[in-house]
Amino acid sequence: MQIPEEIKEQVKSEFSNLKEKVKIKVFTSNDCTYCNDTIELIKGVADLSEKIEFESKTINDNEAKTYNIESAPAIVFETDSLKPIRFYGIPAGYEFSSLIESIKFLSTGELDIPANIVEKVKEIKKETNIKIFVTVSCPYCPQAVITAFKFAMLNPKYIKAEMYEASEFPEIANKYNVRAVPKVVINEKISFEGALPVDSYLSKVLEA
Repeated sequence: MQIPEEIKEQVKSEFSNLKEKVKIKVFTSNDCTYCNDTIELIKGVADLSEKIEFESKTINDNEAKTYNIESAPAIVFETDSLKPIRFYGIPAGYEFSSLIESIKFLSTGELDIPANIVEKVKEIKKETNIKIFVTVSCPYCPQAVITAFKFAMLNPKYIKAEMYEASEFPEIANKYNVRAVPKVVINEKISFEGALPVDSYLSKVLEA
């Protein structure tokens, strides 16, 4: 999946202030419909900045076992100071903005979250898993994804965030009764639909 030239120029401009290197690993499988498109897309994004390091691996690789990855395409983002956050599915359509924004805040550390929310997120001391179900045609989904990823960046020891493109992973979406997106599932017991403001989002995380 190639990136249009005008979008490339826009992304290059947005990447001009990147600081820390961001590592992006794409895990693929032989029976994956969107894996080749995902590799092409992520490689195209990585080529737009020397601060982005790209690797392609398979889900049979030992590293996939380290990250507990069993489905493809899976995209793992990490920096030297952050344990992985994950996309499952191609970040196309509206989710392309989630991809670009994630790279930016991972590299710069600029999160644009109120200080009181930052402190509350950092105070979480319980293992917390946030799953966000999206579709590429959903304009409200990137906000739900980016908020969860920012929480994971603020508290990488305890918070893990994973985005699932629902139409690519119907079995997982059905397991969590996804009927509308964005749908967020926290610790397998608290769920909500819609892109909540950051303070309401945090309230759901704390409830879980």
